[in-house]
Amino acid sequence: MLKLSVCSYSFHRTLEAKKMNIEEIMKFAAEKLKVGGFEILGEYIPSIEKKDLMALKKLATELHLTICAISAPFNNFAQETEEALNEQVATVNKYLDVAYELGAPVLKLFAAWGKPEDKDKLWPNVVKGLKQCASHAEQLGITLTFEPHNHGGFPATADDTIKLIKDVGSPYLKLLLDVGNYIDEDIYQSIEKTIPFADYMHARIHKITDDGKELEFDYDRIFKIIQAANYRGFISVEYEGEGDELKYIPISIDMIKKFMVQYALDK
Repeated sequence: MLKLSVCSYSFHRTLEAKKMNIEEIMKFAAEKLKVGGFEILGEYIPSIEKKDLMALKKLATELHLTICAISAPFNNFAQETEEALNEQVATVNKYLDVAYELGAPVLKLFAAWGKPEDKDKLWPNVVKGLKQCASHAEQLGITLTFEPHNHGGFPATADDTIKLIKDVGSPYLKLLLDVGNYIDEDIYQSIEKTIPFADYMHARIHKITDDGKELEFDYDRIFKIIQAANYRGFISVEYEGEGDELKYIPISIDMIKKFMVQYALDK
């Protein structure tokens, strides 16, 4: 059974405007969206003091909501110095501990950001940083998932994504497959090529109509790939459209639910 989640970034304007707090968003996810999972970005966790994390965990339990993933605050292993790399590793490892406290099985992070021409030079440090964090993840039984990105991040292609996974060589490093993040000419071919390495997915929504049609991404084709790959993990809706979040997130969730039913991934 494919499992459905919503990413807290979907509500970023609502949160940043302080119209709702993270606890209210969690209640909205459970009671209005009726999803089973909730993904929390690290910057939206109000406090990482243990008592506050336990309160957040208790709320999720009361809502019958699985905190299926959290993220480290914006990280970057493309560092030129050992000191800077160690700082990045320490931050990610701290949020691995937070994930452990919250009972989240997955920590989402980025691999690197920088100029494309610096990629080859900085690649060894990216691998080194991910290896160190994967070692800490192994001690906690948590899986790291890195998200390729197409806005100055690397890796940003399917081939580089697979190379990074193989270079790190840890079963505790997997892919967060965001359907809209590859810069390859055929993103659907890239999704198909990399989905065997995925332990978590983002259903990116950019342009959705009032009647539930996403105009930028072909979700019928995406769900055929998901079905063929027998991917059974969480797929987390990440709404990034310009419309009213509280209107279009429910429409986005309903669209993904319909595809899950259509492709018999709801059972």
